[in-house]
Amino acid sequence: MSSRINVRHRPSARSSARRAALRDLPARRVGLVLGAGGATGMAFHAGTLLALSNDFGWDPQESAVVVGTSAGSVVGMLLRSGFSTDDLAAWGSSVAAAPGREPLREVLDAADARRPTLVLPRWRAPVRARFAARPSQVMLAALPNGVVDASATFAAMASSADWPAQELWINAVRRRDLRRVVFGRDVVPGVADAVAASCAIPAVFAAVRIGHDTYVDGGVHSPTNADVLRGAAVDTVLVLSPMSIRPRAARNSADHAVRIAHGRRLRRECRMLRSAGVDVHVFEPDVATVRAMGRNALDRRRAGGVVRESFLSAVG
Repeated sequence: MSSRINVRHRPSARSSARRAALRDLPARRVGLVLGAGGATGMAFHAGTLLALSNDFGWDPQESAVVVGTSAGSVVGMLLRSGFSTDDLAAWGSSVAAAPGREPLREVLDAADARRPTLVLPRWRAPVRARFAARPSQVMLAALPNGVVDASATFAAMASSADWPAQELWINAVRRRDLRRVVFGRDVVPGVADAVAASCAIPAVFAAVRIGHDTYVDGGVHSPTNADVLRGAAVDTVLVLSPMSIRPRAARNSADHAVRIAHGRRLRRECRMLRSAGVDVHVFEPDVATVRAMGRNALDRRRAGGVVRESFLSAVG
């Protein structure tokens, strides 16, 4: 895939410092945080991870812990199922799989071909938040239950119903009290169910029942949830945040204010990690990548352009 991109990274003022800081990445215990962002967010992850793999010889499959939220939970599950950065980037760019990787590509293509089903909306009791919930959380949780059920798609992507042997932490929000639950750490259900719950955008996708509770998108709590790695046995954390934007980037997108708000929350999470002595590196879309993403995060047709732009800007 990288040879097909066949262009140099876009230079930036911080590129030399970042390269120096990451030159020994394969020798570190890395916590990889994959944020929310829909289909374009998955493409952002694919391009960024490909650049990190190419430039530093680091395989994200070797991360000590992978933390996924919404779209990031899908990518995390695929990494833990044996998909490489090249597999993800080729799929996102709609180019042929590398020789010998066709069986894995067939899994993704079959999942793509599955049409989500429609379900009747269900009444639900009012949320009873037992802690100081943010207004945005309450607002999102108050949205009606979605009518799209995509659980079959995620089940088709999962190589097994069992949880991966390597650490995979998937974030979702429990509807009855707005508590964040980290599947794989706090509770261990089937991995496809956990991913479906983490991707259950309120008012779009149906909430997912696991045990006695129902869950919605982990992005209701935070688009990144990087702070779950406080106390984890990692020395370096890489945060891929498709829903924010690089600081001081031009105000050229309709969702700029929302991206800035997500960035503020992300930086609070990063401060928590740095105060614990963890080396944190954040990867966010630049202006060109935001343009490639467009306004509809669920638009799969934009994925190829996002893979390319995120690859070019990641460590350039």
